[in-house]
Amino acid sequence: MARARWLGHVGRLLLVVAILALPASTFFARRESAEWQRDLEDGGTWRRRLAATALGRVEGDDVRPALAALLKVPLDTDPEVRAAVETSIRLLAPSAMRMVFAGAMLQGSHREPLRDLCVRALLANPDTAMPALAAVMMSPQAPGRERSPALLARFGLEAVPTITTLLRSANPTARALAATALGLIGSEAHEHQELLAAGVRDKSTPVRLCVMDAMARVAPESRQTLLAARELLLDPDPAVRRSALRALVGVALERLDAPDASDAPRGDASVQEAAAQDILSEAIDALRALSRER
Repeated sequence: MARARWLGHVGRLLLVVAILALPASTFFARRESAEWQRDLEDGGTWRRRLAATALGRVEGDDVRPALAALLKVPLDTDPEVRAAVETSIRLLAPSAMRMVFAGAMLQGSHREPLRDLCVRALLANPDTAMPALAAVMMSPQAPGRERSPALLARFGLEAVPTITTLLRSANPTARALAATALGLIGSEAHEHQELLAAGVRDKSTPVRLCVMDAMARVAPESRQTLLAARELLLDPDPAVRRSALRALVGVALERLDAPDASDAPRGDASVQEAAAQDILSEAIDALRALSRER
């Protein structure tokens, strides 16, 4: 009996070795994509894991149906099946980036696991994901367009070349969304704040608003942000003026909280505090002016 069990284990091991010895394309091409999709839905754990792996290797017209099947797999399933599903989604993402982007835009807490899975697939494919996000920002009809800056910002400084291209585009909405994306990267993008400078005098009000908000996030203490805030306090649009006021207050607070303000010699620290207080006074005057407009 023990010998029979031992021979059974050896037989299964030899089968696995034989499968692994085959080229992956040869083994997985033996069945149609639709058959793997059925196994993914109805098979046992081992069969579903194999089906998920196989679907990650399809090509051409089979990609979108395979990806749709993978995205429907319940995320509370077996961990090994789930891992195979995620790997295959990452492999297919470059060929169906819009579908993965749509998954990353899903709303609702009950969809959060699927949304996170799609975001990870995007982040794993920056060379195709960032151009796809740029195309979404440039397209007026693209669903989820307004949420694309948050996704682009997830790539950090790697997204700066894409953002630079969008900031220089003729599309004002794309410029506004690009400024927002750079702002969401935050202080990590401090050295790239000059990319926003031209937007201070942009003809588009949403662009000026997004640029001011972004400058306040990227470099809240910088002279460039201070000059931009002072200029946009005179903007004809009240929303832009309010953004400039918030930025001005931020500059003052950042300068008061700066490490060198407390570590500097007393005379230098007093000068820095006095400068910050002058900026706060400017902000108070601007606030009074805004209040009188209401």
